[in-house]
Amino acid sequence: MEDQWDQSDPENIIRTLIDVNLIEISPTPFPVYPSTYVGIRSIQEVYTEFLSKQQPSVHVNLLCKRLELAEKLSP
Repeated sequence: MEDQWDQSDPENIIRTLIDVNLIEISPTPFPVYPSTYVGIRSIQEVYTEFLSKQQPSVHVNLLCKRLELAEKLSP
């Protein structure tokens, strides 16, 4: 899978999926195996995983941008 993250606005981070393989796109109401379940992951979990794979400087730069934005927005 290939994805891109647009972090230019810390309040609205956008993830774009570039290349994905969709094998099954919907859950079934009658699964073959009784132990089958459907789950979701929060975007925060996925984003944290993405950040952990980046160079530390990328994460620091993002934190600095968030701080600058917070300072601009505070009275």
